[in-house]
Amino acid sequence: MYLLFPSFLLAEYCIETRNNIINGKIETLEVEICCPGYVRVDFHSLICKLNCTESCGSENCVKPNICSCNPGYDNFNHLKSNGCVPKCKIGCENGYCPSPGECKCYEDYEFDHASGNCLPICDSGCVNGYCKSPGICECLTGYSKKTESSCSPVCRDGCVNGFCSDPGKCSCNDGYSKVNESSCAPACIDGCQNGLCTAPGECTCNDGYSKVTENSCSPVCKDGCENGFCSAPGECSCNDGYSKVNENSCAPVCNNGCQNGLCTAPEECSCFAGYSKITENSCSPVCKDGCENGFCSAPGECSCNEGYSKVTENSCAPVCNNGCQNGLCTAPEECSCFAGYSKITENSCSPVCKDGCENGLCTAPLRCSCNDGYSKISESRCAPVCKDGCVNGFCSAPGECSCNEGYSKVNENSCAPVCNNGCQNGLCTAPEECSCFAGYSKITENSCSPVCKDGCENGFCSAPLRCSCNDGYSKISESRCAPVCKDGCVNGFCSAPGECSCNEGYSKVNENSCAPVCNNGCQNGLCTAPEECSCFAGYSKITENSCSPVCKDGCENGFCSAPLRCSCNDGYSKISESKCAPVCKDGCVNGFCSAPGKCSCNDGYSKTTEISCSPICKDGCENGFCSAPGECSCNDGYSKVNEDSCAPICDSECKNGRCSAPGECTCFEGYTKQSEHNCSPVCKDGCENGVCEAPEVCNCNEGYSKIKNICMSEMSAESSSTARNAKTEMPVNGGDIQMNACKQRCWNGTCIDGKCSCNPNYRLTGDANNITQLLCLPVCERECIHGYCASPDVCNCFDGTIAQGGFDCSSIEGIENPDELSSKNAFKKYWLFVVLICIAVILAIITCSGLYIFKERVYNVESTEKKCGVRFSGNKVEMIWT
Repeated sequence: MYLLFPSFLLAEYCIETRNNIINGKIETLEVEICCPGYVRVDFHSLICKLNCTESCGSENCVKPNICSCNPGYDNFNHLKSNGCVPKCKIGCENGYCPSPGECKCYEDYEFDHASGNCLPICDSGCVNGYCKSPGICECLTGYSKKTESSCSPVCRDGCVNGFCSDPGKCSCNDGYSKVNESSCAPACIDGCQNGLCTAPGECTCNDGYSKVTENSCSPVCKDGCENGFCSAPGECSCNDGYSKVNENSCAPVCNNGCQNGLCTAPEECSCFAGYSKITENSCSPVCKDGCENGFCSAPGECSCNEGYSKVTENSCAPVCNNGCQNGLCTAPEECSCFAGYSKITENSCSPVCKDGCENGLCTAPLRCSCNDGYSKISESRCAPVCKDGCVNGFCSAPGECSCNEGYSKVNENSCAPVCNNGCQNGLCTAPEECSCFAGYSKITENSCSPVCKDGCENGFCSAPLRCSCNDGYSKISESRCAPVCKDGCVNGFCSAPGECSCNEGYSKVNENSCAPVCNNGCQNGLCTAPEECSCFAGYSKITENSCSPVCKDGCENGFCSAPLRCSCNDGYSKISESKCAPVCKDGCVNGFCSAPGKCSCNDGYSKTTEISCSPICKDGCENGFCSAPGECSCNDGYSKVNEDSCAPICDSECKNGRCSAPGECTCFEGYTKQSEHNCSPVCKDGCENGVCEAPEVCNCNEGYSKIKNICMSEMSAESSSTARNAKTEMPVNGGDIQMNACKQRCWNGTCIDGKCSCNPNYRLTGDANNITQLLCLPVCERECIHGYCASPDVCNCFDGTIAQGGFDCSSIEGIENPDELSSKNAFKKYWLFVVLICIAVILAIITCSGLYIFKERVYNVESTEKKCGVRFSGNKVEMIWT
């Protein structure tokens, strides 16, 4: 029918042959038309364009009836239109995708973010079941429908005196306890001491006893038993820890005394005011608000433990000397990291992701970033992405689906459930899970049985609503069958095929006959007539229907469970035929079990936990620990000096110091550390021309002599001595000579009565380089930083400028280069020296006929003092000129 043009027109234009009748003749014409999949653009011209039957919307028609989709859309071939529709990344089962990545559920379905599908909704819930389809519940295995929205567990054999709490599991009613898997008996929760439990929670006392509680009976002593107990009618015995004072009373005993307290009960002391118990027989001082990380050293007074410092009156905080980066100091020298961080060194922490970063990278504490091709599904996991979803499967790698367990692949993006053993009378709706056809219910995981709504008593449902009787039964109605007993039932009735049940008051003795019974039983006895019991040997009657065993020697901390046989109470174990002792299951370290689960400490020990005691050293253990009562052991690095204290050990002797901690020396006062184990004396003014041999004591070098702790050359010392001798050898006009000597020595001061006196805000100072010279130097109350005190409370910098704030030259550049600083100030210092020398010469001419020639004295504090003339002290910087 169609002929195609050459290849360049192959996709658009076709030739159609047509038969037309012209002038009564049939003529064949060839007509050029648009090929299938193309449409004519203009009626007047043959221009063809691609045609998609259904609109591609915002997309492009790239081939006849084929659309090219934009991102987020897909062309599903099963659509007749071949159009582009929105695409959801994960599933969207039971729903539709209105826009890329958005899943909207059909009515009565709700979106499940975990699977990406829409799940059915059961408005009233589905207790013990699952929502199979909208509004329809399916019960879990072992449950049966109770209402349209709930299922209840099934117990096939019933639950006598109880209820079915889980499939095949009975729970007893209140007041009952289990005797087998399907029945419960009345019980007294706390037992019936010296009595019998005759009804739930109700005890009846043995003869000679009376009720003391709902669950126990005790013998009666008419005059009572103070601090004791009635051990037999009319007979008192003292409680443990008490001794008899008369026939009816006992007093408490404290064998080990009561240090700082009063014995108020057996082995129990009450402390005096301001003290509290530390052991059973001693008390310690009390700090009412506690002593966090410390100990109460006196009533109301706390002292910190080693490694802690006080923060308040009642608490101490741990000390970490090197800090805790990204953490908190929780114990001495021990850091704990902040949340989201872990330790990398003893004093620093780094961020962590505690659950790891599966398929990703931990970029911050508890924050993961996914690898390419993966997306986040939880805070610590990234999952691969499959853009077309994975129905009943999971994306095992980017763009690759794997089926869930129990499913098999039907195409690249979907899997179907598998039931390996088939589904008898049902349909496989999930892996190894069958749903039954109408009229059937599940009997196993892979098979269903017919249902008869009214049941089939003594029969079975052979088809929906059809019953068949079991063997030995005959039908009496559509839903009931009765048992058959061919030989009859004497004093009874046929309760099962060939099985008789006795009439009231009788019990079975053989297959066809019954004997009289006692409805309430004959505990430890024999029913000799209806409701009449006789006790077995070794038992005595306590009620009409029960007998109790007799133990002639009693059962201390237990009860008589059989004639002459005792059973222990809970928490006790047998130590003899008639006596039980308490049990502490975890033992009692350094103590003994005084009651079930309760430990008491041995002498010389105190309780540290419920099951352990530690030794007591009453005077403490300085730098050690208490290893036995009254016995101390030293910590590592310490040795014993007496019974209660240890001293640190230093491997080498601490010269001029003491061993203050293991391997650590501390210098004596007046000494400073030269090495780990060596301290040298300190002379704060130095020892020029000598050696500091003791604190503030100089030993002069050879050729020098000491004068007032200053080492002088022997020549200077001799001239000084000569001057002093001359002074004593001139008795005539001695006052004038003394005044002249003072004027010659007193620089920048005034001589009064032969003594040098300084002006206000100046201080008298001896010249270390000339013991015959006295100096009055200005005082600056604040320290001159990188400068010197030029006049009272005025600091000058080394470069000649005025200090910032009156005392600080620290911002001056180059202050740490003494050679450069010296060269800058050379000119200024030169003229300063000239002026000072002139002033000194004028003063000397006025006061006497001749003066010593002044020499410039250079002082020294390291290299800066040598260059600039500055003396540094603890609080001041002083200019010294001579």
